Order: sequence, then C-alpha cells, then structure tokens
Amino acid sequence: MWIRPLLWLALGLLVGRLWMTDPGRWSGRAVRAGQSLEANVPYKSDLRISILAAEEPGSTNPSASIGLRKAILAVHGGDWIGGSSADYVLQLGRLAEHGYVLFAADYSLARPGQPSWPAAIDDLRESVRWIRRNAVRYRVDPDRIAIVGSGAGGHLALILGHELAADAGNAMKVQAVVSLYGPTDLEGLILDRQHGHEAVRTFLGGGHSTALETARAASPIRQVDRSSPPTLLIHGLDDAWVGPEHSITYARALRDAGVFHRLLLIPAARHGFELQLGPPSSEDLLPAVLDFLSVSWQTGLPKSTDLPTLSD
Repeated sequence: MWIRPLLWLALGLLVGRLWMTDPGRWSGRAVRAGQSLEANVPYKSDLRISILAAEEPGSTNPSASIGLRKAILAVHGGDWIGGSSADYVLQLGRLAEHGYVLFAADYSLARPGQPSWPAAIDDLRESVRWIRRNAVRYRVDPDRIAIVGSGAGGHLALILGHELAADAGNAMKVQAVVSLYGPTDLEGLILDRQHGHEAVRTFLGGGHSTALETARAASPIRQVDRSSPPTLLIHGLDDAWVGPEHSITYARALRDAGVFHRLLLIPAARHGFELQLGPPSSEDLLPAVLDFLSVSWQTGLPKSTDLPTLSD
C-alpha cells in the first residue's frame, strides 16, 4: 500500500527538479522551434552563462566552413538586485533567428551591505573573455560582438561597451551597444528617488555622499567620448522609473562626441517593455535593432544618426 505513494512522491520530486533546472520553463518561456539552448554553463566562479542559437542541421564540426556568426552578450535588468539571465536570453530569442548567437551572462547582484559595483562590470568583462575563448566552439566571430541590455542591464551594457572600446590595447572591443531604457545618470537617479531602500544605493554602497560620488563614476553620461561604440538607445516616453531624459541626454552627448548612434523614443511606453510592445504602442522593435546592428558592423560609419520618434 505504501509503495504507490512513494512512487508518486518520487515522480513529483523528479518533475519539480526538471522544472526548476529547465530555464525555458522556469522563466515561463519556451525555446523556439529550430533553436538550441545550452543553459547555465560556468564562466566565472559560481556565475553562469546561457547560450541560445539557431540550430545548424548537419553541422557538428566547429571548423565547418559555413561562416562565422555574430555574437550578442545579453545583460538582464532587475535594478542591479534581481533579474534572470535565463528569462532574458529567451526574451531576445528572435535575434537568434537572424543569425546571432545570444550569450546571457549572470553577474554579481547587490544585497544590503553588499554592493556589486564595480564587481558586476568585472563579471561581464570576464564573460566577454569567455565568449572569445569559446568562439570556435560556438562558431562565432570573436571580433563581432554586440551588447544588448534592458534597464539596469542597459546601464551595465553602456559602461562595459565604453570601457572595452576606450582601451586602445584591448582585443575585446565590442562593435555595438543596444540599451533599452537604461539609466545613464546614476547621480540624478539617486536624487530623483527618495525611497527608503533604493536599489541604486544598494548597488553602489556607502552613505549618501559616498553613493553620490560613486554614482558619478558609475554614470555612462560621464564617460562618453569619441571612442564610445555605436549605440542604439530605446526609451519609452511614459517611463516614470527611469525617465526618457536619460537616453535623450546620452544621445546628445554621443552626437557632440561624433559617435554613430540612434535614439528611438516610444510614445506611451512605460518601463520594462520588450522588443515586441503591446498596446497602446504595439510596435515591433526587432527591425530597428536588426538594422542598427547591421549598419554598426560596417566601416565608414556616419558620425551620428537620430531616428525620429515613432508615431502612435
């Protein structure tokens, strides 16, 4: 009599285990047909990276002459204290349908009394090294890497992209950055938000004056110069959490520095949207992202380009 309940219990534990370790199901998303997901590969200490790419039938040889693919480092958001790389890599899954290999990396998250600046950037820099070391395995061009991030991930993408591009002796230079509603002025963010447990303070650490000083060093707006990589900025005009002025001001700085960029402002869009927006905007941002990335791989870029605001 007791054997059957035990069998059901074992089966339930097994299903639960598979559910928790399958990032596609854990995140509420599924891997698209024709794509393969390699999840939670260690790249640094206890940090993991997940790889999503279109399947290449009949080709299991990494040296096969089918052409190298471009890579995207995907940096999830979550106010520097949360978020899921497993969810984010699937959220950007449509990019894999256009020949990109997505690498979504975990990074150090902040906790009260445990800031993660600049550790998060150090982690993501190591993830770029890991991608380059494993370029042959995933059949990607190590010199064709872009960074895409949303929210806090957009902030980290802008910082990392600039740092890698500004180091003239660095072989890890990235070709483009896409930031979706990423904050660019952390000092302004602290002054605007007067919350008791503000995430940006947790991220930076220290008291009020120390946090403000650190925020200046951690603000992309203070780092823009002619060495900054081509950048696409996407922001909702109804974003009350990270105001659109963060991207607008950053775009102006890129323009003044002569850096190729595009600014895409979405009417009625709030914070946290994906590439496929729902009502009231109902815009598909994928074509704009693909076009920007395609142009960014080219040489002889124009100094700057601003895209007009999308109409209702």
